[in-house]
Amino acid sequence: MVDYLIKHEARPPSREDAKAYRKRLLEEVQEIVRKTRKHGNHFKWEASNTVSARTRESIVEIEQAVADWSARLSRLEKQPLESSEEWGEIFDAWSAMLVQSPLSDTLQIHPEIGRTWKKFDLQLELKRLAARKSGLRFPEFEPALAMMLVNAGQWSILDLLRQRLDWRRKNNDNPFPATYNASLEQWAEQLPDVDAPSALAEGRTDLQHLHFVTIDPPDAKDFDDAVCLEMHEHGRTLWVAIADVAHYVAKDSSLDMSAQARATSVYLPHAVLPMLPFRLADDLCSLRADVPRLAMVIEMRLDDDNNVVSSKAHEAVILVKENLAYEETLEDTRWDGMFELADSWQEDELRLNIQNGEQRPRIHGENTLTVEVKWPNRATKMIETFMVKTNNIVGDMLGKSGAVLPWRCHP
Repeated sequence: MVDYLIKHEARPPSREDAKAYRKRLLEEVQEIVRKTRKHGNHFKWEASNTVSARTRESIVEIEQAVADWSARLSRLEKQPLESSEEWGEIFDAWSAMLVQSPLSDTLQIHPEIGRTWKKFDLQLELKRLAARKSGLRFPEFEPALAMMLVNAGQWSILDLLRQRLDWRRKNNDNPFPATYNASLEQWAEQLPDVDAPSALAEGRTDLQHLHFVTIDPPDAKDFDDAVCLEMHEHGRTLWVAIADVAHYVAKDSSLDMSAQARATSVYLPHAVLPMLPFRLADDLCSLRADVPRLAMVIEMRLDDDNNVVSSKAHEAVILVKENLAYEETLEDTRWDGMFELADSWQEDELRLNIQNGEQRPRIHGENTLTVEVKWPNRATKMIETFMVKTNNIVGDMLGKSGAVLPWRCHP
């Protein structure tokens, strides 16, 4: 090609000698060929590893195809989303982009060039169409694509959430699979119910007589802590019980490793991804009412000024009497003593008290999304205060025993 240009265009070397001129011309041609291979514009790369020029007619035809696509996208931008063959092709493309799968081979500007021509990129223009129609102004296009597919009825909200979780897992950004390892699930399902007499015979403290209650959100499924304020002739004792998960999870076992990888239970708008298999998370390690449960319990004896004068830890068997919602306790005078105790401890705390509402999205069925805003109330603050006090007591116990402790400081 360089020789052809030198011969037929009669371009003079100007200030360069013939060798330098030929070298520079060769570099220019190689750059054109490189761009041709990348963009396939006015030259096309043949299967025989040669370059051929496009005909004027071919270029005009491609330019018209680009103009047609531009006009089509402008027209669709003004039209409502609907079930039609034309919109169906767009919906399929948006879905493929969201799940990062290949686009259909039929989605192209022109058979000779695929989806790009000069500065026109069909895939990018389809994303921009979604962004303009959605009205969203995110730097990424994915929120707009998702919104359009949900609005068009192509995806349900539940579909969208599942796809998002799958995408994060594929990108190593979500260590929470929807299901547990089958062998661990099977092992957990074979665990027997709590045998209270056997547990007591092994040395656990029998606290089944105490009126323990759990106080949680109304839709809670796993109850991991319970409280009891006991009135007796020597004064009052606050008991705080935590489900004894460690009884079931042996250190460095497969279950322990799996739980460490998850680190926490994840609460999603449509489901809970538990840290432990469901048999443990929702049953054996959940302090449900009227069934014996294994628990670690902190006993705090109080004086008349609500000071903790002595404390003790128990590996115990408890029998929760009631599973209550926060709102149920607010107007129930049975819990006035606990509220007054918590209020007293809160007055002595030195802290920055910031009140923030908690947004709780929920999916009902396949396609109904609601968002509730929950604000702290006296009951939530009471349980929070009791848990903080319990942690302080346990920290003191472990510190006095010489245990190695993590230091956690909330900003």
